[in-house]
Amino acid sequence: MPTRTPPLPLPPSARGTFLPPDPAPGIGGDSRPGDPTPPPTREAPRVRWFGGGTFDAWWIPLTIPTADVERALPRALGLIPAQAGDTLTVLLTIGRQRDVRPDARAMEPVFGFPWRYSEAFFVVPDLVRAGDPRGAEAERLTYLSPLFLDHRRALVTGVWGYGFDKRRTAFEFGATGCTLRGAGGARSGASLLAVEVQRDDAPHGPAAGPGGATAALRSAAEFPVVREIERMLAQDIVSRSPFGPALRTRIAWGGATARVAPAALRLTVHDAAAAPLAPVVAGTFDVPPLTGDRLGAARVERHWRIAYPTPLRSPRP
Repeated sequence: MPTRTPPLPLPPSARGTFLPPDPAPGIGGDSRPGDPTPPPTREAPRVRWFGGGTFDAWWIPLTIPTADVERALPRALGLIPAQAGDTLTVLLTIGRQRDVRPDARAMEPVFGFPWRYSEAFFVVPDLVRAGDPRGAEAERLTYLSPLFLDHRRALVTGVWGYGFDKRRTAFEFGATGCTLRGAGGARSGASLLAVEVQRDDAPHGPAAGPGGATAALRSAAEFPVVREIERMLAQDIVSRSPFGPALRTRIAWGGATARVAPAALRLTVHDAAAAPLAPVVAGTFDVPPLTGDRLGAARVERHWRIAYPTPLRSPRP
């Protein structure tokens, strides 16, 4: 895994995506030592789900210097105070979405659901709101890189409905690999990054890439370390609506039904500034496979559901 990278530059279109730090202490308060009565909080709203789908993707953990991540975070987010260690784990994911549709079936013919498309992004978990007086006890939040995908309607919905930074990209999937290419502007057609399976631990034959044969996929219950990925993904994602307010979005990743195929992957970054892997320098990186007790690369198929976004200042649903 890469152990040293340059500062994590945010793409120009992502700068200013988040609101400045909120001076308010946040939702609820802090219990005093010995006080059995929890602080008063507003009642958490009921989750309103928009819809969901199935994501079949490579999940690739990467070790990034803590200082580099901290320099790159939007002003509204910060690392947990006294973050232990010199590095952080982020997750790169590259794969295929299918059967994406809203719960309100009346919307399907209007917007052409169900959708199928490819998507890539990386996840930085275990963040807090900058200046939150609760320190390490503050609510954990997640930052997403710009999301790269090849579906116009999914792009527009994510930008205007959820405030996500989504960008059009071309995906070329092979039997055991994938290449991302620019789909517009000066980088149109240029290779951004590529991933290729080097070997796998599949007992039923080679682990095909996302969208391929599923015989090699096994229950996530066989890999206890997958719980660490689930913990990361359970945190609300912070974004900013095009209309102004900072938003939080809940995504339920369906860990109980996830299926996993560990695989050693070779990641080649051709254009670190344009690719969704901004914290890693251009070069080639070999990532070992996931095992029962060690995070590593794997193909993971999981169902997911996404809620309607809510204001960041509201309680977590």
